Amino acid sequence: MDFRLLGRSGVGHCGLLLDFRGSQERTLLLTLLLHANEPVSRELLVEELWHGQPPPSAVHSLETYVSRLRKRLSVDGVAIESESGGYRLSVAPDQLDAYRFERLAAGGWRALAARDAASADARFEEALTLWRGRPLVELEGDAAAELEARRLEELRLSVLEGQADAQ
Repeated sequence: MDFRLLGRSGVGHCGLLLDFRGSQERTLLLTLLLHANEPVSRELLVEELWHGQPPPSAVHSLETYVSRLRKRLSVDGVAIESESGGYRLSVAPDQLDAYRFERLAAGGWRALAARDAASADARFEEALTLWRGRPLVELEGDAAAELEARRLEELRLSVLEGQADAQ
């Protein structure tokens, strides 16, 4: 599986982009990805899914969404694990574009520091090709998502500057 946050979000599998039609399911997935490999409380997930106005059945509905998402992601061994009071989406570093971007950017900076301009340029270019637009746009209005989006956009700008230096 290939999880995409750097632009229109989505999940790629076997060269296809899986469609997450329901906004609740997409919001659940993005919130778990925003906190990949960390436990996320049910309270936070309920807050994100219903913007502070959960229905009486919110916890049951959340469990249903998690169950559906587990089934969709299990085809490639991706796990949503139950944690005390919440859930954790376990993602390998190469499965999340934001993680790959940061790893490639760090490699570019190391190469630039070692005065290997060609390697730095190549790594920066590979990192930049992962971008398809504004990150986490589907979670607009969420403070944590907007903070992470700004951090990633600032890192992207620094990579562009590093690439210009390498060239």
